[in-house]
Order: sequence, then structure tokens, then C-alpha cells
Amino acid sequence: MPTSYTVNNYTKASARATEDIEAIRKLAERSGVGLPAALPNANALEVEETAFTKQLRQLYLFRNAAEMMIRDASSGKLDIIGVNIGKAFTDESGEIAVFQMDFTLRVDFRSLERMLRTFNNNNKG
Repeated sequence: MPTSYTVNNYTKASARATEDIEAIRKLAERSGVGLPAALPNANALEVEETAFTKQLRQLYLFRNAAEMMIRDASSGKLDIIGVNIGKAFTDESGEIAVFQMDFTLRVDFRSLERMLRTFNNNNKG
């Protein structure tokens, strides 16, 4: 995970969140992709350090997943209808954090096929 998502300073975390949400909105607009009105962590982050560091990790997941989907749907039509943040937990060893996020999409088959291939071959975690 990039160091910009592992900060322990609320001001830096808030700036990172604002930048990411704005970047996704601009990319979606340029690509003709619909987004839901409510995006993860689009409002102010929690002030408590443990809470906002968890939110930054969720934001990292959201931004990377949304960017991959938007880029892979360039030849088709994509609407991201909803985003739901799942429960975060650790694996059995306790060393790997797992963050879940569900996307509800309206997408053509060819774009979906590319998206799934990209997620399967993803090197960003």
C-alpha cells in the first residue's frame, strides 16, 4: 500500500480522501460512467486515528477497483449503481487484513469479461 494511505495525521488523511474521490468522479465523468450519489468516505473522515486509517484503506480499495472497472469498460457502457463497504477482518494467521467491497454495476458483457480478467491478474492487492 502506498505511504500516502498509511498516514497517521488527520489533515493528510482528509486531503488524500478528497483527492481520491475527486479523481474518481473526474475519471468517471470523462469516461461517461455513472456513479452513485454516495461514494465511500466522500464525507469527512472519522477524526479518531484508528477509524480514519481503516477508512483510508477502504478508500485505496475503492479507488483502485473503480479505476480498473472504468478503464476496462471503455468500449462499452458502465454504470456503477452502488458501492457497499463490507466488514474488515484478518485472515486466520492474523497477519493479513481483508477489506471487502461490493459494487453493483450495469455493464455490457465484453467490458465485464475484461474487468474480471483485470481483477484476476491484479498486482495491487
